[in-house]
Amino acid sequence: MNRALLLAFALYGTGSLAAQTPVELTPREASLWQHIAGPREAIHADLSTLSPIERMNARVELEVIVSPGGRVLQAHATRGPAQFYNQAEAIERDRLFTPFTRDGRPVLAKVNDEVEIVPPETWLPNHVPFPEKVDLRTLVIALSRTRCYGRCPAYTVSLEGSGVVHFAGEAYVLVPGHHTAHVSPETIQALLNAFRKANFLSAKESYSAMVTDNPSQTITLKMGETTKVVEDYVGTEAGMPDAIRALEQQIDEAAGTERWIKGNEETYKALRAEHWDFSSAGADNIALYRSAIERKDEDLVEALLRARAPVDLADEKKREDAPICVASSSGNALLVERMFAQQSGMSKAVLQPCLAAAALSGNVELLDFWIDKGAKPEGAGSILRNGILSKNAAMVRRLVEYPVDVHERINDIPLLSFAVERAGEGSGGPEIVGLLLKAGASPNEKDWQGRTALFSVGLQQASIQPLISLLLASGAAVDVRDKNGDTALMGHAFILEVVRALLAAGSDPTLADNRGQTALTKAHQFGCEACATTIEEAVRKRAAATAGAGQP
Repeated sequence: MNRALLLAFALYGTGSLAAQTPVELTPREASLWQHIAGPREAIHADLSTLSPIERMNARVELEVIVSPGGRVLQAHATRGPAQFYNQAEAIERDRLFTPFTRDGRPVLAKVNDEVEIVPPETWLPNHVPFPEKVDLRTLVIALSRTRCYGRCPAYTVSLEGSGVVHFAGEAYVLVPGHHTAHVSPETIQALLNAFRKANFLSAKESYSAMVTDNPSQTITLKMGETTKVVEDYVGTEAGMPDAIRALEQQIDEAAGTERWIKGNEETYKALRAEHWDFSSAGADNIALYRSAIERKDEDLVEALLRARAPVDLADEKKREDAPICVASSSGNALLVERMFAQQSGMSKAVLQPCLAAAALSGNVELLDFWIDKGAKPEGAGSILRNGILSKNAAMVRRLVEYPVDVHERINDIPLLSFAVERAGEGSGGPEIVGLLLKAGASPNEKDWQGRTALFSVGLQQASIQPLISLLLASGAAVDVRDKNGDTALMGHAFILEVVRALLAAGSDPTLADNRGQTALTKAHQFGCEACATTIEEAVRKRAAATAGAGQP
């Protein structure tokens, strides 16, 4: 546990909190995954006992009250398979977090968390005993993490029995390249004991789930003539024991990888001890500059500014990776102005990528800064896509004042559909969709699957009704079919609110897809009986209306 958490426990971990009102944090405010301070135990169960819908999202969601010291005080299950509520609440109460803060001070916080439901743990058929004595001169413990479809840190770290730590940062880490540190003999022994307690030698060689786009983790243990490797690819969904998965975090904590991955109070001191050249135009220093900006590491950013590190890149194909463009994507207008003033003779080629980055930040003032320097929104590539991703309606409103392309396709998906798919991620979502429609985007333009924006409204539970109303008011065809013959009603036959809204808009519940399946068939398949009941009633009303229309 880090020093900040220990201090918070000392200051806030005891005493009565009954009189305090918890500060309710949204998922974005909470940034829950950044506050995890201990292992994440899951519920191991036979998933065949769950309904098809429950298996698609096998977890229990909870409302959690966390003390200013990071202890869970209350856990209340709110959603998921009810038979696992008690177990999920018990698991949640044992979890630890680093303190949630408001205005720089730890607070009593109300957050949302979840406990996954995964298959039972599996081991090798025969138990493999762990040796009681290990020659530390032969000991090496290593952890490797790969990239994912996103920004997962990719690196390898190893600890030798002598206490030497080797770190090699590959991607999405604060400090790239190779670095060395040392840990105490007590740290090495404690980590070795964790492997013994976890029964590591009895684990299977691989735990791999049938999913894509996730990072892989590989644990390697070498001692004497024994080498044991365990691969983890979303392993808990393939029977990986919690104790084995927890070793990954324990290796990180023992090696102190946070100083290189995210940055902490040790980072700047460690780099100075290495005699790092903060003024270098080399790839590692430029990558450090970018990472320091992205992670808001003020000490490192100031050190790089003082050293007058380059803010632009000579390679025009990678201009969006220039530190000043990264600062633009962070929305830090003051930092961008300081960097721009510091480097004379900056290439005009940096203007467009930095403008696009400013659009992504949602900072309209910063967008105007680059326009004043000569950048043109209509020539900045997928700038409207970036405006949508900023979730700031004011940014999109500013961009559509220029001759930007509202018919742009993102990976063969119309820009409007792209916006609808993300309309629930921020309060400006429906307003952004409305701005695109007003600017001329067509609600009936199809993606590569033949689907229109109406097929995506169910992804955004908080904005379903406003989105449907906007699209229909702009002329969306309610029963347009995709390549499989599905209508939006069929595609949403497991979301009651969408079913009701589409039926009210006139969707035909009797239509069948290319395989002869109707919305009612699909509702039963999804296990949404309320949806099925609603569709059956609509079918009866339609039949009655048809019969009535046929009478003289």
